[in-house]
Amino acid sequence: MAFTAPALKSKLLIVELWGLGDLVIATPFLRAVAERFDVTLLAKPLALDLQPRFWPGVKVVAFTAPWTAFKNKYQLWRWPWRAFFRLRREFKSQHFAVCASSRWDPRDHLLMVFLGMKKRLGYPRSGSQKLLTQTLTRPELGLHRYEQWRTLGQALGLTLPPRPTMFRRAPMRPPSSCSSSFPACSGSPTAWNRFMACDCRHVSFCFPLH
Repeated sequence: MAFTAPALKSKLLIVELWGLGDLVIATPFLRAVAERFDVTLLAKPLALDLQPRFWPGVKVVAFTAPWTAFKNKYQLWRWPWRAFFRLRREFKSQHFAVCASSRWDPRDHLLMVFLGMKKRLGYPRSGSQKLLTQTLTRPELGLHRYEQWRTLGQALGLTLPPRPTMFRRAPMRPPSSCSSSFPACSGSPTAWNRFMACDCRHVSFCFPLH
């Protein structure tokens, strides 16, 4: 059953804790859902740089989940527990109507429970349906990651377009002014700055900026 947004915008929390590419793929969903909900996105700090250009109607709360690290991700004694509890206090006070994740990831689902979210939408895996109040059927294996956002949008009463051109398997060369390396992985501020300078020309071919 689809979750229907009322006339007055309800608060929606979206969990997307991974990298730059995942946030770009989420762009059509974030833009559409922000028209019907008061949206907060829980994401890595790099989302703060993208937000003004690509989803100005979305509030971003920066958080780096320890399980997204390249190594030592499950050394629990090193986890930022104060940050976890601070998030829980902040989000509980905001009374979100629903919280959702497009990932097939029990860690997202456990986090939603920890944060005190009453309505939790997601794709179950390894028994995590017990942590969700509404489970979604994962799109067929082999389909692009965008389809998981599209299915989530349908559950929230949205109609998202088919996969944008940017996400199709076609050869594409980045603009010459862009860094040839992936800026989020290179760790170079110069590479990141070059990406942010060219993203409007590159990404707006598929997601027109307003």
